[in-house]
Amino acid sequence: MPFHKHMHDSSMKKYVHPIICFFTMLLHDLWFLPDANMEITKLDDMLQAGSLNQSQLVQHIHTILLKVWMTPWSKNKFHIIPDPMESCLALLTLNHDSSFKAPKEVTTLIAKFEYCMHPTFLREIRACASSDPEVDKVDACDSLQPWFMEKNYLTFAHLWSLQH
Repeated sequence: MPFHKHMHDSSMKKYVHPIICFFTMLLHDLWFLPDANMEITKLDDMLQAGSLNQSQLVQHIHTILLKVWMTPWSKNKFHIIPDPMESCLALLTLNHDSSFKAPKEVTTLIAKFEYCMHPTFLREIRACASSDPEVDKVDACDSLQPWFMEKNYLTFAHLWSLQH
């Protein structure tokens, strides 16, 4: 069940760590992110200014995650791994001695990213359904489903397929 409460409060800190690393990477390095660079700049400006407006911070983070996860990435001359989420995963799988983590540890990292994807897309489904009276939650889910369901195009899709 993806939305159950963690048994231990310390678990949430472990689950958000890869997402914090991802945003740190985005704020440090300018990626070619269609329509997301402006959001990243706004987020950086808010953080630099010490803004504590949580609803605006959450909205910028939500928008950036959706833009990253709903972009079909292809290789380019700037990044061998064009999907910034996969690039972050690759960096997080490196040990201090430059070796790679064991597959079990990589699967754990993917699960932590996936744990963040579920509520992000759920929030977007609810927002789409509430903003348009013609669209219900099922229609909104159907329109977003290719971006968060396995065997469709999404971040980690090819990595998930290799795990079976």
